Amino acid sequence: LVNHYVAGKIVGIYPLEDYSQEMASVHGIFSHSGGEVKLNYEDLVTWSKQVFGDFELTKEKISAQYAQ
Repeated sequence: LVNHYVAGKIVGIYPLEDYSQEMASVHGIFSHSGGEVKLNYEDLVTWSKQVFGDFELTKEKISAQYAQ
């Protein structure tokens, strides 16, 4: 999940699969850090794999679990 905020306000919490580079480029961390930190979608994917390994919880997997 990505906690997306702009101008210090949370505008949404998104599954990584629904997040985009366009959204990452306007993420509030950029303005909060004085422009020093930029969020990159590919970095989010890399960090997710580093933390969770091959485990990936997608909307499809959740839907399949509840359909049983």
